[in-house]
Amino acid sequence: MKRILFTITLLLVTIFASFAQKETFFADKTSDPVSISNLQGITAEVEMKVYKNSISSAILFPVKISYFNEIKLGKTTSVLFSGGITGLRSMLDYTIRPYDPKTQTGGDIFDLKYGLGLQLSVAAEPRWYFNYKDRVMNGRNTRLNSGLYFGMPVELITTPLNSKVPLQLSLNLKPTIGYRYAITNKMFVEASTGVSFTILHLKNSFKPFCAGLKLGYAFK
Repeated sequence: MKRILFTITLLLVTIFASFAQKETFFADKTSDPVSISNLQGITAEVEMKVYKNSISSAILFPVKISYFNEIKLGKTTSVLFSGGITGLRSMLDYTIRPYDPKTQTGGDIFDLKYGLGLQLSVAAEPRWYFNYKDRVMNGRNTRLNSGLYFGMPVELITTPLNSKVPLQLSLNLKPTIGYRYAITNKMFVEASTGVSFTILHLKNSFKPFCAGLKLGYAFK
């Protein structure tokens, strides 16, 4: 089932990329200067995720290094494809204590070992830079698609590859609002916030708050 779902996801991403490239070809034929640009490059991101329910809460700070390719769809819309590796505090190993009839302990008690877990992820994010035209009209910075945006990233994530936990997939849908600002012609910073609807191991649904800070370098 998981292999089928993964294959379908890759197929949808491929089809969407093909469609986006066609849209880009036609968009490039227009002479309107008020238009975002195609970009590709690398990013380093620190994210904060706050999980909370009636029983407990947790705050995680995953760090991600990614390659991205942002393809223009329209004058102010794009789709951003990315893939990367994430490091975060994770459960790496566990053992089950043997049951001791004298103390009546063990059996269902786990000894947990935590450390730096490494995960792989792929994502597709439709974006709308909704104040881009106003920035152009007012002569403000629009390099590297600077400005406010609304995004809807869909991300597929593995469990930590260096852990004893079996390899499984999680699916994230993160409606976010963010702001990108170009520091130079090639470097930019980006801040975003939103809510992540997460299906862990394709079974249980969680809704953590998330916020991120990203530093990017664009190839041109």
